[in-house]
Amino acid sequence: MRRAALLALLAAALIAGCGSTSSTGSSGPHGTPAGDYAASKEYCSSFSLATIAAHHHVAATPQAVATAWSLGFKNGAALRQAAYRGCLAGLSRPARSPG
Repeated sequence: MRRAALLALLAAALIAGCGSTSSTGSSGPHGTPAGDYAASKEYCSSFSLATIAAHHHVAATPQAVATAWSLGFKNGAALRQAAYRGCLAGLSRPARSPG
């Protein structure tokens, strides 16, 4: 339960920041392909594939999870594609323990 709450909070924070350019990440501001790629990679590397899939109610495959994650990026196809690619890259890294 605690892990699901943390996952939801992290996802909401990352997606909320992706619509503006006021917040900058190490690879660029959210709301840019580079920034959204980096944020998505961070999110998708933070939890296991199964955990993210369950949160988004999709099959536990990298493609399904990355697609579900990227649909939260509403500011155009370029940002959704960057989020999708970033999530796939993050899923290829071992999941870290949150906190």
